[in-house]
Amino acid sequence: MGGTVAGEIASRMAVETVRDWMLRLQADVIYSRVPVYYRLRRALEEANLLINRESMANAERDGRQLS
Repeated sequence: MGGTVAGEIASRMAVETVRDWMLRLQADVIYSRVPVYYRLRRALEEANLLINRESMANAERDGRQLS
């Protein structure tokens, strides 16, 4: 996602998604035993997927300038 407004939205989405996934994985019986860097990687991958989907679904946020 690009542009000033979309960049702020993407940043917020990234922070919130990583936070939520880290908390979710920490509370999970199996994932809580996995090293934190694996949990962080999973959380970052989820944030990336969410932001990518949003940019594809919303032309105003895809970073390209429309004529």
